[in-house]
Amino acid sequence: MIEVYNTWTGVLVAARTPQRIIARLNAEITRILDLPDMRARLATGGAPVQTGPKAFAALLKADTEKWARIVKEAGVKVE
Repeated sequence: MIEVYNTWTGVLVAARTPQRIIARLNAEITRILDLPDMRARLATGGAPVQTGPKAFAALLKADTEKWARIVKEAGVKVE
């Protein structure tokens, strides 16, 4: 079985951060990533895919579950 690995970068905040702050951060980061200068800078590493806070939380959950399973199946131990 071949596992596909994608890299991602995200911004995390404290669990009790007010939703208005999260919404503002998301809006500003999206605005900045949409700037032509920023798109040109990021073009060599792939195009940014912007998601909202809920979609990013779902991605984190899915990745955590995926890699936990892989580590368990591989028998990886931390000493």
